[in-house]
Amino acid sequence: MDRQSRPDALAAVLIAWKHRSKIDKVTVSLADAEVTAVSPPTAAGTTVSGAVWLLPEGQSTPGAGAVKVGDFTDVRVVVGSVIELPLSPELNAFVENAFNGSGRFVVYAQGAGAGGAVVNCQLHARLGAAVKWKLI
Repeated sequence: MDRQSRPDALAAVLIAWKHRSKIDKVTVSLADAEVTAVSPPTAAGTTVSGAVWLLPEGQSTPGAGAVKVGDFTDVRVVVGSVIELPLSPELNAFVENAFNGSGRFVVYAQGAGAGGAVVNCQLHARLGAAVKWKLI
């Protein structure tokens, strides 16, 4: 997205947020998570495998109401690496439900490092979606 189109995109997001109670259907077209920090620094480059979940607001671990977005296998954790996540009807329903509530949810990822390595990563999650509005 270039600087010229960014203000229009931000305005569209703000309008959608303000009128989220009028959303009829959400179809997620993109789901990924980018590694933005790794600690300890010596862990950079370690491969990890695990899963990513979306949790209802206030929930800290997967349980009732959570949806598993997908698994990742042998991902090298270096800043800038991206974990592509699969799309599903359950993901669409979760995001739609979140918009009908507070609009907030938690992205939760957990996995194991190769050889038992302990790695902490900060992730930047992205969702892209098409929204269908209710006709009034």
